[in-house]
Amino acid sequence: MGLANQVSLSRAFLAPIFFLFFFLPEWVDAFLVPSTILLWIVFILIEGSDVFDGWFARKKDEITEMGKILDPFADVVSRITYFVCLAAVGIAAPWMLFLIIYRELSSIYIRQDLYKMNYALAANSLGKTKAISYSISCALGFFLLSLQRFGAAGRFMEILGVVTQAALVGAVVLSIFSLASYLRIYVRIKSRVRPKRGRPFSLRLSGRQRRLVKG
Repeated sequence: MGLANQVSLSRAFLAPIFFLFFFLPEWVDAFLVPSTILLWIVFILIEGSDVFDGWFARKKDEITEMGKILDPFADVVSRITYFVCLAAVGIAAPWMLFLIIYRELSSIYIRQDLYKMNYALAANSLGKTKAISYSISCALGFFLLSLQRFGAAGRFMEILGVVTQAALVGAVVLSIFSLASYLRIYVRIKSRVRPKRGRPFSLRLSGRQRRLVKG
């Protein structure tokens, strides 16, 4: 396994560690400061790995079919962990978590089904925008929670709460639109393209549905 895929895989292993540090103060009523610091360190490592795995893949020419599957899988594990945590403390609404989980499970099914047909579905521009919105909205949610745990209050917290909710709603909306774009690609391939034997490859489509290779 190349370095890029190892970096991608690290996100899946860091997600439960993030979960642990998130709930540790709730479980033991202690370690608030160290757990909050470690929470942010793990969050930065997870998000940083999402940037550097693609960079490593391109720099070291390690763009592989495994990477095209492993990278989005690690993204799903880490981002669902974020939303589960935020929903558990009441920052994200349950319906947000519901839609995010169903969206991500649907995208996994689409990718796996196309992979059986020898097509590797990589993230398109809308999918990448969705991923960025996940990161920003969840970071705002964790920032809001961190301040709440340290007793912050006042007008700033009210504004931050509104901004966080707007960002979370925007992330959910983008996730639905990105799933719709993948569904269009999926339907087009299933109805018009006969699978070829051999190794999977990325199918280039025009316009907003163009498939971008990602390591």
